[in-house]
Parts: sequence; C-alpha cells; structure tokens
Amino acid sequence: MITGVLAGEAGTDSRSRGAALALIAKTFDYNIAVTSAMADAYVKVVQGDLAEVDTARRELADALLASDGDAPSALNRRAIGLGFDPEREYVVALAVIETHDQPGRATAAPRWAAQAIARATGAPERNAFVISREQNVLALLDASGKHDPRAVLERAAAAIGQSHKAAFRAGIGTKFRGLPGFAASYQQAHRALRYAGGRQRLIFWPADVLLFDELTTARAAHAEELIPPATRRVLGDATLRSTLEAFFAADLSIAAAARSLSLHPNSLRYRLRRIAEKTGRDPRRPADAIELIAAARLLPPAEAGDLATDSASPGTPHKPAMSARGSL
Repeated sequence: MITGVLAGEAGTDSRSRGAALALIAKTFDYNIAVTSAMADAYVKVVQGDLAEVDTARRELADALLASDGDAPSALNRRAIGLGFDPEREYVVALAVIETHDQPGRATAAPRWAAQAIARATGAPERNAFVISREQNVLALLDASGKHDPRAVLERAAAAIGQSHKAAFRAGIGTKFRGLPGFAASYQQAHRALRYAGGRQRLIFWPADVLLFDELTTARAAHAEELIPPATRRVLGDATLRSTLEAFFAADLSIAAAARSLSLHPNSLRYRLRRIAEKTGRDPRRPADAIELIAAARLLPPAEAGDLATDSASPGTPHKPAMSARGSL
C-alpha cells in the first residue's frame, strides 16, 4: 500500500521517481528489521517460558520420586498446571541417547532428544510433559489416549536417528493413575531400560523383561568368580560374544542367527566351534548355551579386539576341544 502511495506522489519526474524508489527500498529494509526484531523477541519469550516450565516439571518429578509413592495432596494443583492430570492414566518412559562416537554409553540427555519425544506425542511442546534429567529423558505419556506410548517412542527414535544419527533406547513403566503411582512406574521404566537395546529391541515394557535376564543382570555377590578364565577370555572377544548373544536370541537356530549377523551359516558354525573348543561348553547344546550366556550377562561388556586370535580365519590351527562337561 505504501509503495503505491510513494509511486503516485513521485509523478513522472525522473528525479522524483528515483527518490521514491530509494525511499521504497528503505521502507522494505525497515519492515524486515522490525519483523526480525519481533520474531527474535517472540522466540526469547517462548524459550524463556519453556525453560521455566521445564524447570518446574523437573522439580515436580524430583518431589514425586522423593515421596516414596505418597505424594502430598498439595502437589495436585501444581501437577495439573504442568500437564499432569491425576485423573488420567499414564506411563513413565525413560530414554537414553547414544552417539556414534560413544557407542554403548549414554551421554548427557540433549535438549533436542526431549523435543523429539515431545513432538512425537502430537501435543504442543509446552503441553508435553517431557524433561531431561542427567543422562535420561523422562516422558510422562498418556496411556489411555490415541497415541500409544510405544508408538510415540518409536516415532521419536526414527526422528532422532534421521536428524542426529544417534541411537535411541527406552524403557516404559507400568500404567498408573494419580500422583502416588509416578514413582513405581518410574522404577519399572528404569528396570526395563536396562534391557533396551538387547535382542534387537530398543523399547521395553516391564512385561518384556524375562526372569533369566533379571536374575543374571542382578549380579549376585561373587557370581563372577564362578566364571573360569577360559570363558572370560572368549567373552572378551567382541566377535565371539556377539555371535553367542545372537545365537541364543535366535533360539539356537543356525539359520536365524546367521541372518541376524549377515553371516554365511558355515561361518557361524566355525565361530560356535571355536567357542566350544576354548571353553569346553558347546553353545549348540541348550544346557551349555545357558551357562555361556549367563556368564556373558554377568560380565561387563568387553572391548572389541581383546583376543584377536579368537575370531581368526578358518585356516587357523585349532586346539583340541575340552570335554563338554568341563566347568563354565
């Protein structure tokens, strides 16, 4: 509108038209500057508001976890204002992010991970109860609505993998209603998170946790001392250890395990023979497989390449196999 007015006032005189064009250009610059300033101010206000809400939610979560399940009634009104309706059914989800430069190790929970989960809920970021707590991202997910908690986390995992090339795994707690159930769901999510990433599953519910996994992960006192040095050395080889895990996860199926490892079945058989020769336990026998996988779960993850000769080519001379009845 102002452009037309300036052009009309300039008339037909060339000098006036030149002055009008210069003024129009300055008008455009002014409008751009004003718009940019308003946008910057809006972003600062919104970010400041989100930061305050995030802090308040973190403080509420800490208070609920410290209350041992008996949440003070005074927190109800505060929770509702932060997007936690005590009348709705929820689950607590815990997620960790692992970057490619530190595989297998969770990093401090980045803000963009929390934002990805918030967007995956389908709700505005301000309304989504998602916070960063040390190395975890904690999300309070609606368990009764149209957005299934596992589907929400799967969408977040896909977005994070695509945009940041980072690995994502999560544990989901039990369903609950009301503030007192928050701490129990959190503990169940923390337990499920321990297993996320294993058996090619990135997201675990408490019902996904197997008794065998729980017993071996508990690591009873002195249990590691029962594992003989030969088995420790084999499990120190990342290649053989991953082979054993894949074979066990495939229900001792050569074909299925070979597919999961992108190996020829004969290559897998060779590795299994190497494990049997060095430990005296044949992973193709169910009883021996259980003994070996229990040892693998009890020992902390080994660094690859500890025993380079264990994954040598089939041309490597073999030592005579120990008795299958030998000790673990």
